[in-house]
Amino acid sequence: MVRVQRDGCKATTLDVVKFFANTMGGSHLDPHGVNPKSRKDTYDMLRDLRDGNIGMFVGTVNDKSIVHHELLSIAQAVLRSAQVEQLLAWRTPRAAVSA
Repeated sequence: MVRVQRDGCKATTLDVVKFFANTMGGSHLDPHGVNPKSRKDTYDMLRDLRDGNIGMFVGTVNDKSIVHHELLSIAQAVLRSAQVEQLLAWRTPRAAVSA
C-alpha cells in the first residue's frame, strides 16, 4: 500500500516503518535483505518530508512532520488489528495454588 507519494516517488507502509527503524532509532530492519541504497530515492523523499521540506513551504503539524504522522497512523492501524485484540485477550492459565 502506498502511504506517501511525491513527484512520482512512492513509499509503502513497509518503507515508512523501515525508514524510521533504520534512521531514527537503534534498531535496523531489513526483512527482505534489500540494500537500502536501492531505495535511496524513497529514503531521500522520506528524509525531506521528515525534515519538513514539502516543496515551496515547510510543513509540520504539532511540531511533527508528515512522515511522523504517517507512522502514527500505521501504529494506530496495527493496534486496532484483530491480531492485537487476540493477543490482548489471551491469558495463560494460572498455576494451581496449593494450600
